[in-house]
Amino acid sequence: MSDSNLTEPLDKQVRQIFNKTTQKEEKIPAINRIFKAERQIIAYIAPPLSVLNPASIDYLACSQEYEERLSFIEQDLKWLLSLSHHKFWCQIIYDTSCQNMIDSYLKLAPRPHDMPKIDLPMKIVNLHQSIHRLVFLVCLRMSTYKESRHHFISQDVFADLIYKNYLFDIAKILDLCILYDKNPVLSKIVENLFGVQKNFYDDFKISIKDMIKAIETSKKKLQSIFELESRYKVGATKSIEYIGQKIPTKMKELVEIIYYLTDFSRTLSNLISIQTNLAQFLFDQKFENNVKNFIENTLFEIEELVNKLKKIQNSNSENLNFLKIKLSTLKYEMSKLFSLIIENSLIKPIIQSLDSYSAMESIQQLIDSFFKICSDILEDKHFLCYLEEKFNFSEQIDLIFELSREKIDRSQYDYIMESFKSNILEFSRSTKLKAKFQNIVPKASKTENETKPTTSDYKPPERNNVQSVLDLLPDLDPELIKKCLNYYNDNVEQVINAFLENNLPQFPSEQSEQTISNISELNSRKNVYDNDEFDVFNKNQIDLSKVYMGKKNEIESFDLDNKDDVSKDFLFYEYNENDVYEDEYDDTYDFNIAANDNYDGFNIKPLNQKIDVKKRDIFEVDSEEREENDEVEKGGEEKREDQEKRTEAQREPRGPVKSQQYSTKKQEQSRPRQNQLPQRQNFRNRARGSKEANQEDAGGAAAAPKTEEEIKRERRWKNDNKASIAHHNRKFLSMKKTGFL
Repeated sequence: MSDSNLTEPLDKQVRQIFNKTTQKEEKIPAINRIFKAERQIIAYIAPPLSVLNPASIDYLACSQEYEERLSFIEQDLKWLLSLSHHKFWCQIIYDTSCQNMIDSYLKLAPRPHDMPKIDLPMKIVNLHQSIHRLVFLVCLRMSTYKESRHHFISQDVFADLIYKNYLFDIAKILDLCILYDKNPVLSKIVENLFGVQKNFYDDFKISIKDMIKAIETSKKKLQSIFELESRYKVGATKSIEYIGQKIPTKMKELVEIIYYLTDFSRTLSNLISIQTNLAQFLFDQKFENNVKNFIENTLFEIEELVNKLKKIQNSNSENLNFLKIKLSTLKYEMSKLFSLIIENSLIKPIIQSLDSYSAMESIQQLIDSFFKICSDILEDKHFLCYLEEKFNFSEQIDLIFELSREKIDRSQYDYIMESFKSNILEFSRSTKLKAKFQNIVPKASKTENETKPTTSDYKPPERNNVQSVLDLLPDLDPELIKKCLNYYNDNVEQVINAFLENNLPQFPSEQSEQTISNISELNSRKNVYDNDEFDVFNKNQIDLSKVYMGKKNEIESFDLDNKDDVSKDFLFYEYNENDVYEDEYDDTYDFNIAANDNYDGFNIKPLNQKIDVKKRDIFEVDSEEREENDEVEKGGEEKREDQEKRTEAQREPRGPVKSQQYSTKKQEQSRPRQNQLPQRQNFRNRARGSKEANQEDAGGAAAAPKTEEEIKRERRWKNDNKASIAHHNRKFLSMKKTGFL
């Protein structure tokens, strides 16, 4: 094989072999099934119970059998590591027994926190340690795509090899994190795998749902064992003694659940501490809320029940002590997991983003998310105290506030810190933690650069307490605040509560009510009634004779004989004969009169003349129609005479009888057509035809004009009686103007 072939990646290299079938030499890829050695590698099993118990009957036989198995596995691992680069990868890829051996060890090997508690023979312990180291070396070689300058695989091909052949997956990575958490080379394995194959990120996102489901399933099982669901229900009959009798029968299941959750929490914590960007995926799916709720609502409840059972029962004290220790370990590991998620998904990104101005929007979202988490933690009192005791969560809040003071609402920060203090003082069991928060001082403003001690010997000055009260109640008198602080032993919360509830103590020197009145807002009040004769706030004496309580009855003092007031009003309403009352037409709705300036319906006409308003369209009357209307009014008699002549001429015979019959028949046929003709004509022709028809119906006889006396009499009667008909003429003319008629 040439040197140039060695410089090529393994996936592009070829090997020359002799084909026994064809009796010829052939070239095949370097990664091929032909190069796999026929060797059966046995799987790993966990230490049997007989090996763990020296008093068992088959202890020696089981120990020898287990020792022999471990020695075989050790030899196989050493042989596997001794293979050349291309043969190693051929064996790993195409030998399923090799993969099964590695999988079995990662799944079943005792965890580091369990090894000191397992009592095994010394030979087995040495073999187990050797296998532990060899398995890690095999995994390290499998996760490295470049062993040397001459032995390497293309990065893309390597990513496909480990992913498609299931050499690594999320479960194996998690097992590596728990088995080799103290090995510094572990970070190199994890970083190489996630750096080369990006599909592991997607697999991790999918696995988060299974993790949440596992927590919920374990929670339901624990709650059913300890009867937590029915404990607070109305009419619950399950007593603590019943739960104490139930625990021994469920002890094995309890231990398995606690071990599983402890191993799960510790594994995930180790993975996040190595690959920190995975914490963001957990935070996006609100994994930390599930952890927080599980600790608060399940673990603390179980711990409380175990403490009560220890006081009541003495027979099962060993089981209860063991259970309490395991519960405390689980509580610590899950709290650590919560802290790591918050630290790597929010706190570190905020600190890293402060230096770059391009991430101003993202940093504000991170800060808001962080303080939202802090507000949510305030609801879980016991978890808050435990988190502060083990991980100093308040210091992280102070750090974020100091680094991004301009982007944080100071009132929100003060609220969170005050709630932290009150919850810890009320629910925490640690005296050291209570002492720390009893003497905590609110942070100084930007102008103050002095750092104030927080030890138990330090006592804050009185002016700081006074200022704390004035920040919330700025209108109070500082002297009164000092007296109240002395009365309540410098407890700011009690002083503020006393002011808000108006429950101040009575001081011997001066009364609290008088002091409060002096510091009220009345001194700075500005009003138009200041210093008038009834100003009770600025004057000590007021003429009470001018003050009347209730509604004053003015009728009693009214004198009917005194007509002075009436005469004054009478002058104002005195009738003036020169004023003429005009009952003119209401023109409120005459807004469209401009469009009908030429309409003759508004001209004053004789009262006895009939106006056919309903058959006229005021918007379509043109000048020609007005001329025709004038001719009809002036020459009505001439038209009637012409009409009579035309009708007489039509009645005279014009020809033979046949033609008369034909014309009569034609007229009869045309009558229906003539009846339909007004419907097809436009509005103007219909109006004209209707007017002629009305004249024909009248028989040509015009109405006799009224005398001037009759006209005056009718006008006077209508003027006197117009109120009785509700002025319908006004409504009629208004509708006529707007075109409704």
